Amino acid sequence: MESQQTEAPPSATSSSCALVFTSMKTMKLWWRHRTGWQRFLSVAALTLVVASVAFILVRGPAAEPFIYSISLSGAGEGTFLTDGNDPAWSPDGDSMAFTLKDQDGRSQVHVVDLTTSKTTLVTDGYNPSWSPDGSTLVFAVESAAGAVEGVFEAKEIRTFDLATAAVTRVTEGDDAAWSPDGTMIAFTGEDQTGNPGVYVIDLNTSVVVLLTDGAEPDWSPDGSTLVFVAENAEGVEEVRTFDLTTNAVTRVTAGDDPAWSPDGTTIAFSGDSDGGPAVFVVQPGSDPIMITDGDEPDWSPDGAQLTFVRKQ
Repeated sequence: MESQQTEAPPSATSSSCALVFTSMKTMKLWWRHRTGWQRFLSVAALTLVVASVAFILVRGPAAEPFIYSISLSGAGEGTFLTDGNDPAWSPDGDSMAFTLKDQDGRSQVHVVDLTTSKTTLVTDGYNPSWSPDGSTLVFAVESAAGAVEGVFEAKEIRTFDLATAAVTRVTEGDDAAWSPDGTMIAFTGEDQTGNPGVYVIDLNTSVVVLLTDGAEPDWSPDGSTLVFVAENAEGVEEVRTFDLTTNAVTRVTAGDDPAWSPDGTTIAFSGDSDGGPAVFVVQPGSDPIMITDGDEPDWSPDGAQLTFVRKQ
């Protein structure tokens, strides 16, 4: 009869996770994680962990997002601006707000001066958009109240005053866009069943109105129409418009990430090409024109350039 010995976990290492076999005979496995050493007692557990590690190794690191700009009158791959995503050009064209994750993976809103390339951290959050006068940013945050085992579901829209640094809660939602007259914010919200919809909130009365099913709204320059994204019956994302006077919904094209040009004639959006995601422009009623590979387009205030995100 073999003597039974109590096994201690391996000595601590500096790595945050590791797999260590201590006995091939009994298939005992120790797993090093932030909570300490834990032993798996079954072959099934071993198989699951090894399969997970193999998946991570094969998949490799996630692609990093980089923000570029490109002139609509010229060719080329675009000009690199900064790391990050969610680019939003300021109304005066001198700055760009964007999202960048810190070393802990936390999303933060930054602003870069496009003349000096100086970048300033504004606040925690993501998906920024400017007020028409350029004095305030509206953005989204992940609410800790919606966290389940590290997965955040609840989202909240807030504003940040660039002069006073005052942060104000607006409502629950995401994808916020300020109206041209500054009185309303369009955003993506969810009903009680989790279905996304395009909403507007009146900033004077705080009254929220559901307009239509969909997400990712953006205003036409005259404030009469919203462009947004919705799935069709086959589950394909489409760019559509919503007329705020007549409530008429019109399909524009397949795609997402729509952004209306400053002159109101053209919509930039993300679509698919043979090489992957690409930035297109389209005048409603005409065929889309591909500009470059990438996604998340936004217009410069003069309409001469687009910012976009390319992942590498």
